[in-house]
Amino acid sequence: MGCSSHKVIPQVKVIRIALIGTRGSGKTALISSFLMRKFALAYVPTTTVNIGMKSYSFKDSNAIVTIEVWELYEAKGVSDSFNYIVIVLDCTKPAEELSEELLSFTSALSLRSTPSHMSVALTKCDCLPEAHQKLLTAMQKTLPLPEDVTLYATSASDQAGIDFMFRDLAKADRAPTISRDTSVAALPSA
Repeated sequence: MGCSSHKVIPQVKVIRIALIGTRGSGKTALISSFLMRKFALAYVPTTTVNIGMKSYSFKDSNAIVTIEVWELYEAKGVSDSFNYIVIVLDCTKPAEELSEELLSFTSALSLRSTPSHMSVALTKCDCLPEAHQKLLTAMQKTLPLPEDVTLYATSASDQAGIDFMFRDLAKADRAPTISRDTSVAALPSA
């Protein structure tokens, strides 16, 4: 009698994510923290496009998702080949300035022929005295967020929320299409 074994070949999916934001918003720190769990105290402006990759395995869906993260500093560099666009905002800036930056990026991105799911990553959240959940709630109320945008609180210096954000974007069961639900992704409790 022979045994037949079925090897399940995992589904492989590549998700391309563009990080866009103004200079000094924390894009490079997000990528470094995500890929290498490193944070540099010295600020060095990025002069080229940074690209990094990381893979996740999801047992519940038998999928391997590879994330390509592209760091761009202007919305015009975003092509239609990105599944997700993450607008990176430095949450230590005044709310009025954040609103202006968000409107500027969302306006530029609305001209694209193929829409992508858009999210907002608030960076440097460790620099504020408020708890992250309170910050998310306050920012959701004050920022002019389109209704299909997910908001994440992150901190590259202490790694808070970064892996959570990228894993959430990489979920194998989430199709890279626009969601019509307004949602706030809270940081996992420690």
